[in-house]
Amino acid sequence: MTNAPTHSHVFYSDHKNGWVSQSRDADGNQIGAAAYYYHKACALRHAKHDGLPVSVFGKDGLLQRQIYTD
Repeated sequence: MTNAPTHSHVFYSDHKNGWVSQSRDADGNQIGAAAYYYHKACALRHAKHDGLPVSVFGKDGLLQRQIYTD
């Protein structure tokens, strides 16, 4: 049984992979494959596409903000 995504995370991976957009379920488990982007804005655009809340983390790993979409 597959859990439905309830929110997304956007975070910096490393110099090679860049920024990651990742869907997660209510328990925090990854749903599907993560998407990698060179630009943070592209990762945010991808994460917001589903209309789910997005947690945005900085390069230091700390939560920067929460985005609640309509």
